[in-house]
Amino acid sequence: MEPERSYKLINYDDIYRNISKSVVEGSTVRVSWKCPISDEIVCQSTAQMVADKSLKGNMSKELTRGVLQMTKGWFASLATSILGGQAGNTVRRMGSTLANHVGKQQSYGEDVQKAAIVQAFEKIQNKFEYSEEYMFYAAKATGSATKATASAPPPLPKV
Repeated sequence: MEPERSYKLINYDDIYRNISKSVVEGSTVRVSWKCPISDEIVCQSTAQMVADKSLKGNMSKELTRGVLQMTKGWFASLATSILGGQAGNTVRRMGSTLANHVGKQQSYGEDVQKAAIVQAFEKIQNKFEYSEEYMFYAAKATGSATKATASAPPPLPKV
């Protein structure tokens, strides 16, 4: 009979020391995980970010869209008045295309990225064990490896 396992509810503050590198590729977050004691890379995992559907998220998106539309109009009139003729029209079209492209890209806030990082950690959680003493996850010892003594936790990585 296998012993009963109790899993701790994971939050970002528990795992930020384990992040070696975090890269956003579209809606995917790719994370390299390390042991905060040895600083060695343990594994990698990914998770999908889910767009913020809250009222705050929708308002932010609408504000961004409105600012882009105003900027697009201002840029178009400025290009036409300064350059005039064909050159002005070409620059205006380029600005319009750029503004449309930027407006259609999905943007994810810091909270959404952190939630995806937590999901990515949950996928590989079995490679780590939580230390109540140091309040972080350390890599499980493998083979003849021994645990080192923990020092001060490393600084918080940028998300």
